[in-house]
Formats: sequence, structure tokens, C-alpha cells
Amino acid sequence: MMGKAKHKISNWKEYNQALVNLGFVFSDTGIDTALMVKCIFKRPLCGLEGFSI
Repeated sequence: MMGKAKHKISNWKEYNQALVNLGFVFSDTGIDTALMVKCIFKRPLCGLEGFSI
């Protein structure tokens, strides 16, 4: 289980752009799996952070 974030994100546009700049690329299968897990466990997508696919 992950602990609470040290800093609350207030500028999501900047945060998302920073992730893009890091070069994260997700496969279609990975995205589909994350969305299924989101629906099954009724968690927000940010709640899947660190989830290994």
C-alpha cells in the first residue's frame, strides 16, 4: 500500500506535461488493463499509480 503523497498536486496540466516530458509510453493493453482494474475496484486512475502490468 502506498502512503500519502508528500505534495498535493494543484496544477494538473503542468503535472501531466511533466509526465509526457519524462517519456512514459503505455501500450494499448496496459491502458485497457488499467481501465478494467479501475472499474472492478472502483478506484480513480491516480489510485493505480505504481500498479504493475
